[in-house]
Amino acid sequence: MSEEEENIEIARMGHPVLMGVAKEVIDIQSKEVQEVIDDMITAHLQQGGVGIAAPQIFIPLRIVIVQVTPLCALSNGIPETPMMILINPVMEVLDESKQVDWEGCLSVPGMYGEVPRATKVSYTAYDREGHAVKGVLEGYIARILQHEMDHINGVLYPMRVEDLKRFGYLDEVREFLLG
Repeated sequence: MSEEEENIEIARMGHPVLMGVAKEVIDIQSKEVQEVIDDMITAHLQQGGVGIAAPQIFIPLRIVIVQVTPLCALSNGIPETPMMILINPVMEVLDESKQVDWEGCLSVPGMYGEVPRATKVSYTAYDREGHAVKGVLEGYIARILQHEMDHINGVLYPMRVEDLKRFGYLDEVREFLLG
């Protein structure tokens, strides 16, 4: 990332763009859509998260990025995954069993909460070139996709926290995270 590249602002919880259902992308190859994807990649890399959705950069389109970065993989003991750009994704839960784990979000900075998520999902989408893609995800990367899918459907992870005693600022819940 070059020094002249400015930081891309992230929409925070409470902003209307995060509460609505994002619109389907019609022309993936359009200059505007490609610029949105470039901005999403920049924001994702700047913020160091594991995923981002277009509404988080104030664009109500059905585009998500998911990736387990090398740093995230190392610190969490999970496999690294390449960046996946998914346009108009559709997800299906393949395993009804749920795993509860801690989540954070660029749009809810400094806070974490325990969220139940399906352990295995499938998806269909288009990549940035407009090719159809599909796959099956399990574990942590499946959690990331579900989190980002929520974003394009107007849902933030705190809405999925079942026990509010397990939701709070990172500094305050650190003992739960480490224990």
